[in-house]
Amino acid sequence: MIYNIYSREILKHAAHISKVGRLDNPDVTSKKRARLCGSTVLVDLKIEDKIVIDFSHEIRACALGQAASSILARHIVGKKIQDLKELQNVIQHMLTKNGPPPLTPFEEFSCLQPLKNYKERHASIMIIFDAIIDCIKQFEEKTDGLLSPTRKESKKSELCRALEKNSRTATWHSTDTSLSNNTF
Repeated sequence: MIYNIYSREILKHAAHISKVGRLDNPDVTSKKRARLCGSTVLVDLKIEDKIVIDFSHEIRACALGQAASSILARHIVGKKIQDLKELQNVIQHMLTKNGPPPLTPFEEFSCLQPLKNYKERHASIMIIFDAIIDCIKQFEEKTDGLLSPTRKESKKSELCRALEKNSRTATWHSTDTSLSNNTF
């Protein structure tokens, strides 16, 4: 059973983890723990224009979690956050619904496909994605929060201008109860 789970390819990825440590001044950080196995990961991201521009992580997990983190670490910088959301779905589908592995540049995740029959190990594989998705949610909340007042002001200004314009052009005839001739 152990041989089936820890293939040479998985062990190779687990032994060559890059981008380990912490970023100086990350935009978002997430720490996740898999309850069943106790694996933990801490992820720091810097995101600009919805693209990951820097990444680091601290991983304390079995070889499966390390392999998943290793593969992601090599390819995450330069990726759009939407692509990472989709990647999480593809990996989840690969493990739970016998879906295909992801395409380039993430095709190396195919080494984890045989683990679809080991459901108790899925959490350690997915922990890196849980942290990444949490970081993305934090980023989106931050940026939406920053943009909301501007959008509200813009909408308010548009509404005020429209009301002012309409109050200048509206005509009301006291004997006419129909509004069909009025411009609002």
